[in-house]
Amino acid sequence: MRKIIIIGICVLLVTVILQLSHSETAWAEGDKFLFSSVSNNTWAIEKSTRKLILIHFEGPQETWKSKPVSIPDSFDLNRSQLKAVGARGTSAFLYDATAGLVTLFDANDNGSIVTFEIVNVRESVK
Repeated sequence: MRKIIIIGICVLLVTVILQLSHSETAWAEGDKFLFSSVSNNTWAIEKSTRKLILIHFEGPQETWKSKPVSIPDSFDLNRSQLKAVGARGTSAFLYDATAGLVTLFDANDNGSIVTFEIVNVRESVK
């Protein structure tokens, strides 16, 4: 009986730890913008200018913004989805499911954003 109680407590503790460490991604899309957030970081794309930034909310009156980067022309932003990833949301994937494209953006502490290689899934699976 004692063994069952100890196992039950261990399972409960693991469940609580996993729930607290899980970050939920929120996203929104519209005619003019794409947004995706994790924790207090929000990635935003303005479709008309094809610019991407990361906004970090530090306090009620304090935000940090990355330097904007251009989204590659091969992505159709009306058919693409932006997804913030990582425990703090400092990286983001951009998917274009129609064209079969995916890329990753990663924010550096100096305010710059690194754009990773664009992967064409259609070509990669041949």
